Amino acid sequence: MLRVNYDKSGVVKGVGVDKLRVVIDGDSFEEVSSAPCREMARSASIQQGFGNGGQCDQPATGPVGPDGEMLEGAAVLSGAVSVTGYRSEFMYTNRL
Repeated sequence: MLRVNYDKSGVVKGVGVDKLRVVIDGDSFEEVSSAPCREMARSASIQQGFGNGGQCDQPATGPVGPDGEMLEGAAVLSGAVSVTGYRSEFMYTNRL
């Protein structure tokens, strides 16, 4: 089941315009790579006031470990680390 992870989502401040990270969690890789996942992320960005900007071409997508964080590096391939779900992280920006 796809769901917006509001704890991990939010505005990213930095140089230039602010960006919005929208994090979508799901049960399978196929689910977080799907068109409904992209639509859910787009809806969440519009609700946060980022409706006039662009979406990243390729979200960061991968497995989530037992600590609730996306696995990185060798941990992704390690059979010793249990996978609790999958996640896609989308970035949006407003146009100036």
